[in-house]
Amino acid sequence: MCEHNKPITSLPERSRLQKKQEQKIYDSFQNLLNTIEPTIKYIEKEQENLRFSLETSDQASVKRIERIEYLINKITTVASERFNITQPESKYYSELRPHGSPKEWLQDIQNSLANKAYNYVAGRLEQAAVIKFETWEYKAVSTLTELDSYRIPIFSKSRREEVIAKMKEITINIIALGYIQLGRAYFERIVNKDTQIFNWHNNMDQYIRNSFIQQQGQHLVTDMLLPAFIPAWMNTNEPETLPGRPIVSIGYMPLNHVRATRHTSDPESAHDWDFSFIDCKNNIFEWMLYLDLNKVGGLVTNSISTVKVAILDLLSMMPAGRVIIEAFDPEQLGDSLSFLFGLGTEGERIYGDTVHTSTEDLDKLLKKTEQHIAFVTQKYLQGRHKSITDYNTAAGEVAEPYRVLVLFDFPGGFRRAGKWLDDDLLNRVSRIATVGRRAGVFVFVVANDPTTTFNNLPWLPYNDTPTYDGKEAQPLDIIQRIGIEYELCFYWGFTPFPVPSAESLSNVLLAIRKNLQSAENVQVNPDQVAELALRRVQSDIAAGLQSPGPVAEPGKQETWWQRSSTNNIASLFGRMGADDVATLCFDCAGSSSAVVGGRTGMGKSVLLHSIIASLIMNYSPEELELYLIDLKEGIEFKPYAENALPHARVVAIESDREFALSVLEGLNTELRRRGDLFREQGANVDLNSYRTNTANPLPRILLIIDEFQVLFEKDNDKISTRGRELLERVLRQGRAFGIHTVLASQSLSGSATVVRPLIGQIANRIVLGSTASDSQLLLADDNTDAQLLTKPGEGILNTKTGVKEANARFQATYWTSESRKQLIQNIVAKAKAEGYDKKPIVFEGGTGASLAEIDNQQFVSKNLTRTISLLVGMPMSLSGPVSVTLTRNASNNAVIVGSECLSTLAVMLTGLVINGIETELINFVSDNSKWDELLEPLEDAGLNVRRPIALTSTLKKYSEEAQSRIEEDNHVSAPKILVLAGAQRAARLDPSESDPYSYNSDQGDKNQVLSDILHDILYAGPEVGIHTIMTFDKVSTARRRLLETDWREFGLRIAGQMSVADSSFFIDSLAASELTNGQLIFEDLDHVSSQRIRRYISVTPNEIRRLLAS
Repeated sequence: MCEHNKPITSLPERSRLQKKQEQKIYDSFQNLLNTIEPTIKYIEKEQENLRFSLETSDQASVKRIERIEYLINKITTVASERFNITQPESKYYSELRPHGSPKEWLQDIQNSLANKAYNYVAGRLEQAAVIKFETWEYKAVSTLTELDSYRIPIFSKSRREEVIAKMKEITINIIALGYIQLGRAYFERIVNKDTQIFNWHNNMDQYIRNSFIQQQGQHLVTDMLLPAFIPAWMNTNEPETLPGRPIVSIGYMPLNHVRATRHTSDPESAHDWDFSFIDCKNNIFEWMLYLDLNKVGGLVTNSISTVKVAILDLLSMMPAGRVIIEAFDPEQLGDSLSFLFGLGTEGERIYGDTVHTSTEDLDKLLKKTEQHIAFVTQKYLQGRHKSITDYNTAAGEVAEPYRVLVLFDFPGGFRRAGKWLDDDLLNRVSRIATVGRRAGVFVFVVANDPTTTFNNLPWLPYNDTPTYDGKEAQPLDIIQRIGIEYELCFYWGFTPFPVPSAESLSNVLLAIRKNLQSAENVQVNPDQVAELALRRVQSDIAAGLQSPGPVAEPGKQETWWQRSSTNNIASLFGRMGADDVATLCFDCAGSSSAVVGGRTGMGKSVLLHSIIASLIMNYSPEELELYLIDLKEGIEFKPYAENALPHARVVAIESDREFALSVLEGLNTELRRRGDLFREQGANVDLNSYRTNTANPLPRILLIIDEFQVLFEKDNDKISTRGRELLERVLRQGRAFGIHTVLASQSLSGSATVVRPLIGQIANRIVLGSTASDSQLLLADDNTDAQLLTKPGEGILNTKTGVKEANARFQATYWTSESRKQLIQNIVAKAKAEGYDKKPIVFEGGTGASLAEIDNQQFVSKNLTRTISLLVGMPMSLSGPVSVTLTRNASNNAVIVGSECLSTLAVMLTGLVINGIETELINFVSDNSKWDELLEPLEDAGLNVRRPIALTSTLKKYSEEAQSRIEEDNHVSAPKILVLAGAQRAARLDPSESDPYSYNSDQGDKNQVLSDILHDILYAGPEVGIHTIMTFDKVSTARRRLLETDWREFGLRIAGQMSVADSSFFIDSLAASELTNGQLIFEDLDHVSSQRIRRYISVTPNEIRRLLAS
């Protein structure tokens, strides 16, 4: 926060402070010179010592080599003169394989040393079993003495040949060993020299470091003498913290020499001193050239390797997700970025899914980059931050990524019609290179030669001295020219870093991938958001501005429910920018609703919870009502139902289209009700004025539908058409009446045609990471910025109907499931303490209905002679229980088919017993203990349960009763119900079977088929109050037990889950094949209606007793 009341320093005081600063700088340089001078003398002394040591060592090595060569030559000469032994070195020597002679072996050693293959030479020497020089020298002298003094027999030819052969063998062996000694001497001469130089460099390097490190923090110039950064794959020590600035390492800067001059008015008192490190053997300083991209803005190079090194280093050293690469590759068509392809799918978060290759692509890329620079400058910097780095330091979790515009093969792609350069493109990219750095946009260019287009960027030629701003590059601008008397000049060379090896590259990319994955866990906790909001309120008050209102703090319940919803409701759902809060506002004007989108895994559910959590902390249940519908078969809203959140009017878990439609119907009714109330107050009345005029705390209503597009997934069916009509009305008219909507979805690509008109009415757009097509649909056709979002909970808030210039990035508040649950419980406890006892209507589409919600009055039928209503389940809507209604009309019989049909039948039997209707149940299910337990309280209450053996007599009794009523034209007698439970086991009902248990002695009756008797009851019974209810486990068994003509007599059908074929036969649709657990289809053929319902689950004997007793 800016300090508006900080005093301004007077001019005299500023002058005094400047002189004081100049004196400090003078003293710093003087102290540095005092430190350097003795160091230089020490180095010069040690250089002389090194040279003397190297000369002494080399002289000893040369002397040894000369001694070995002398002995070999002398032995060869004597052997030739006395014993006529010629070419003694030519014989094959086993220790010198694969080379056939000592000379050839030595030549191989010398060639290898010239090529610096030291390990090879060491191995060859070890293989040759080198003996000590002194040992060989002794043997060589002895051999020479023996050759010189050994007597040669004159008269015995055989003896003479034996002596010559012996001398030849001795000569060959000692000469071969001599060549091995030569190889060793050459090797030790080089190795000893390199070892001395290496050790001397280490010693001097440590001495210089110690000398200058002591001055760190005391002198302005000493920082550049300390190591900066090296590429990640060359650094064995992982940094404890990553740099906060975009800094890339480019290569080595060996120090050639340093010069210092003292300038005074008196030329005779001038003093110059210089010390040189030009000889690389004696070079001690070799620091790293790195670029602070905030200062230099990028780089130009003729080496693609340099660009690769810079990109890899930037990705390795910056926090994950903070670097985005935009590449233009006109000649290699994307292959220039192949070194990053090892990042896999995570790589798309860095370089996107497209590498630009054509001039048209370049034009779009430059336009996109220009818009981004303007957006960042206006939106984030706003005159308060010098650069995006300063902004990111304050922004924390919502820091803006840096963007690197990489131009390969420049000026490829910048030519118009393939011939001459396009000045417009050149001017645009030059301007981006100039002004982009402040907004965090840097330009990397691969070009054969330096170009005036990028004369404001460093030129980094391969193996040549870099230049910047027309001057040779220095590691740091260490001289601040403000009138000081001393100038210290450093002269450096340049060697670029190599591209990492394949193995190192794989390790670097793996580390980057891990960092990207860990970056997905960026979280903003609720306390942070509350703190930012409080700062904003305090700042507004201090500036004399209108405050948005009190802020609810998660840990302080006394701050809750302090806001009024008269003018609006506002959710503080995340962090936005360096010091702002992401706020979603709903009012009676243009900001009445919102659309929320984000692909799977990007935190949409977390975002919705954040919006809800802020609202229920800031507004009491008297100020706000929530309607929460989840159409994705999820349970995200379940905690609000389980804990009975007082703000919640409706909570739908694993909901479906029918229930969502019923909620919209209910809101439409509420909209009309509020319209009537408002009209009583006059024209042009909205919620603001109504509450002000009447003091009636009419709450605002917020409807949240997750995966709202499911409502329209079946084009032009009744639910889709009506749902679209109602939703459009709520969006269009609801704002004036305080009814607001949040529509959320993971993806709308398959529903674009239907949802586009709805989204067009919504100004507030909140989009998390999405595909380009969803970003265009949720924001605007030219706004694909959501595809650049990579972290869960990271999103774009746009309150201007998706206009790209209105994009504002945020990081949503993260409530853990535990903290969210605790918040809800605390809210509920607070509500109870303050007298709020509202509980939500809870709909759980995947769990069925509960009898605990039902009392026995809902089982009572008012006019039994006309209708009998039997509860079978709950609707997929806000309506009351669903009943099967038996009327005195043809076909008013019921059949239930499904593996779980007995619990539904038990509920229907409970209704029959409660209403005192005479009912006989033939129980074919004799091996189901749970079913027997359900029948027990029903039998106790008067239900007549009979065994299967009574089937014949019972059917004949009901058939005779029906016939008697028909003959008497009796349509008012009390109803009677025949129930066949588990009729799939009633084999005697098969149409081909006669009744073997007939009690009638008449032969005609004895051969009567029971299926015919049942058909008579089904056909004739309903009109005179005799109805039949049958249950089957499957359609196939039902078809075996019933005549084809019987099916017409079942006008009331209840279906559980079944196959497509069975569903088509039973209810003439596929609906039963699409059911989930706990659902049924109730089909009323007479009224041509079909309804999906939730069956009663967990029906227990105690629940039945409760209903019967009450």
